Amino acid sequence: QKVLRSVLKLSRSTSLSCINEEHIKNADKDVLSNIILSLVDVAENSMQFLKSAAVTMEQLRSDQLSNQNSVIKLQSDLIKKQDELISAQFDLNNNCQQTGNKLETVVKSVVKENQRQKQIVLFGVSEDSIDLGGTVTDILKCACGPDKPSVKDFCRIGAQKPGKTRPVKVCFNSQEDVQTTIRNAKSLQHSEKYGKVFIAPNRSQEERAERRELVRLLRE
Repeated sequence: QKVLRSVLKLSRSTSLSCINEEHIKNADKDVLSNIILSLVDVAENSMQFLKSAAVTMEQLRSDQLSNQNSVIKLQSDLIKKQDELISAQFDLNNNCQQTGNKLETVVKSVVKENQRQKQIVLFGVSEDSIDLGGTVTDILKCACGPDKPSVKDFCRIGAQKPGKTRPVKVCFNSQEDVQTTIRNAKSLQHSEKYGKVFIAPNRSQEERAERRELVRLLRE
């Protein structure tokens, strides 16, 4: 603005549009030189400003690209973490389900074992017995006397086949009832009616296999 005011003053004009070649020719050369030098300085300063602005803009563009790349990377990392989370949730649900299934199996096994320990098996009870419940009660009286344990339930084991006597499973209310019955089972040996009946605990499949092996070894 200072340079422009000097040019207008030198040409005695009110605006730049009024300045012509004649005004410049009549102007004082020293003053005109100073004005030109000032214009050169202004131009150089403007160029420096433009270069600086260009560098700044380039840096801003570079920063913007860097920020965009950072955002893209963050989005990629977020998607990866989400996939990992989904996978972890799936694994957790699967593990929980497997654990639940195993726990259910263990609980059923424990309950089954607890029930088995409250049971005995009667071998040699005739299939001709019409009143099986009455026969079981009579056998227990014969073995344990009047204070025999109370029977909770009873049933034949296995499918009925001609010429085969199926064992009878008897369920008590406690393991103590089983121990009492087993302890007095030898009393049946002196019974004319039930001398061929044998009372045994309701052994597990593994226990039966071990007992068969033991019997085999004793016979050799």
